[in-house]
Amino acid sequence: MNTRNSSDSSLALLKLFKISTVICIAVAVLSLTPSQMLPKASTLSDKMVHFIMYLAISVVVMWEGRSRMRQGNFFLLIWIFCSLYGVLLEVGQRFVPGRQFDWWDAWYNALGGFTGSIGMRILLTIFSRKK
Repeated sequence: MNTRNSSDSSLALLKLFKISTVICIAVAVLSLTPSQMLPKASTLSDKMVHFIMYLAISVVVMWEGRSRMRQGNFFLLIWIFCSLYGVLLEVGQRFVPGRQFDWWDAWYNALGGFTGSIGMRILLTIFSRKK
């Protein structure tokens, strides 16, 4: 395997998904910060915050990758990514003081990812037909 081609394609992906990458890093930082260091929750429930964070990831990834939508089930890949990323960060929370793994958080992460990816798929399909 040619490492130069591999690094070139990785850089191309980072350029394509630069806003998504920043959002994913921000979500990881928030998820893996000890609870004592986080600001007190707003009026939104913890589960709603999880839903919104992963909805944002999926919407931005779908928007940035809209040129790839013709490659089959891109939205499904985004949903799977959001689900796995959410579970991975939940597992990571087991090692952070004041945080713990919560299946319900993982469920709302996946639900936000699904809602955003399927919603964007529908919207992008509608708007691409109007051209």
